[in-house]
Amino acid sequence: MKLSALAEGCCPELPLLYPEADIHSHMSSGGLVVKSLDRDMFDAEPMKELSGRRPLVCTEFQGQRVILKGYTVNEEAEARVLERTTQFHRTRTQRESQTDTAILPLLALFFGKSDPLAYVMVPYFPNGSLWAVQAAKPLTATETVKVMRGVARGLQALHAAGVTHASLNPNNVFVLHRHQGMVGDYDFIKTPVQRAMDSGMVAGSISLVAPELCQTQGTPPTPACDMYSYGCLLFWLHAPGFNGDLDSGRRLALDISGVKLEARLQALLSKLLVCVGRLTAAETLADDYFLSDQ
Repeated sequence: MKLSALAEGCCPELPLLYPEADIHSHMSSGGLVVKSLDRDMFDAEPMKELSGRRPLVCTEFQGQRVILKGYTVNEEAEARVLERTTQFHRTRTQRESQTDTAILPLLALFFGKSDPLAYVMVPYFPNGSLWAVQAAKPLTATETVKVMRGVARGLQALHAAGVTHASLNPNNVFVLHRHQGMVGDYDFIKTPVQRAMDSGMVAGSISLVAPELCQTQGTPPTPACDMYSYGCLLFWLHAPGFNGDLDSGRRLALDISGVKLEARLQALLSKLLVCVGRLTAAETLADDYFLSDQ
């Protein structure tokens, strides 16, 4: 937005001269809020198969296929959505000059002029979710290492920014070209507690909810909870038919699960699927499982 660039540079008076442009919102959100957009501007196609509990439509924006996610908001909820989307957005944009953060980009946020909805715009990756990829053609062991390395990088960036994802599941992880993993966005209306205990936090028959969150209702999720979910996803990718119990609070008893895993993978899982002392995302990336293929 050229006005924002000018306001940040030689013309700081522009927000006062052009209040209708809402330059302050654009600047304070890191360029995410675009007041000039409205739902009626787009020739959008409903995506019933993906909508679930939130209306999704597919459209085109600046030559790119995108998805618009609609959130019903009042004044209070609008402020929460703005705060949470800005935080997620800045986590990615502030680290773009460094190594790939592997976080789904938010392209725009705008509020409906004729409906009480906030719209979050994200790129559209057809059949790109981890769930869709596994259903169509499961990742190989080598591809899994590459994809999950990307997911760990995304979590590392979020955790460094003080953000707990709390919604890491097969529908919120994206796979590009079968070798790039990316952490998707989450429901910006829900609190981290609500996200963490959502019914969608499963992979096959495996619960992705960390044991400590089940012990005391309302316990706020932490980055360590994300790493438990991450470990469960990694295990699910290698054992999609597993129907045992991972929620014992002890080390995963892989020797009695009937699943044969490569030694480095089993060693990594034994440090993620534990009640205390889980690896951080940075420590996970430094594990032999990920270093072995470099």
